[in-house]
Amino acid sequence: MTNIDRKNSSKNPMSPIVAQTSTQDFTLADIDDGIAALPLEQRKIFEGKNGRMIFLQQQLLLPHLCYELGKKEGVDKSSTVVSKLADIRRSIVVQEVLSKKLAKMEMPTDAELQLFFKANEKKYESDFEKNRNTILTDYISFFRSQKIQRLMEEQMKLQNVRLYTNALVDSAALVDSAALVDSAAQVDSAAQVDSAAQVDSPAEVSSTTEIVGGIKAGGE
Repeated sequence: MTNIDRKNSSKNPMSPIVAQTSTQDFTLADIDDGIAALPLEQRKIFEGKNGRMIFLQQQLLLPHLCYELGKKEGVDKSSTVVSKLADIRRSIVVQEVLSKKLAKMEMPTDAELQLFFKANEKKYESDFEKNRNTILTDYISFFRSQKIQRLMEEQMKLQNVRLYTNALVDSAALVDSAALVDSAAQVDSAAQVDSAAQVDSPAEVSSTTEIVGGIKAGGE
């Protein structure tokens, strides 16, 4: 594979190359950009030449080499990976749709915040200015949830969603119900056994009486 075919992951193609694989070049800019994206306390771990080498090996080369190995072994096509990728893709699409639909929300005016405050005055201890930021956050959260609800109802109609509310039974309740049915069956079965025993009992008594009577008659 030529250098033309090899991918350059850096946003700065003029940055010096610090490592090459059969499929990709890694540059000094890749390392510096990666370290810069870390929280401040973690950046200190990768300071200096040795720190950069550690970052290159652990954060850039290792993931890349494992990914290439996975492709070679067909791991990327396994049902587990395909399923997880589908879940991730679905989650990203959902978030993008929600972001797009909710992006048009305008910031409330003071008058609108005041109305929201008065409707929930006890929650904010009757102090608007002291709780202004909290009121604003709650206002946005409330109307965001309202907008999401309207979006869901709209799409339920458009996509012909049917709800089967009678099936909304807690799984624990289903287990309890099954246990009750089983218990009732056991009680019924025991009752049938007792009933059968009571039916047989008079016959046993009669038979015993006949035997005793026979013995007395023989004795006489």
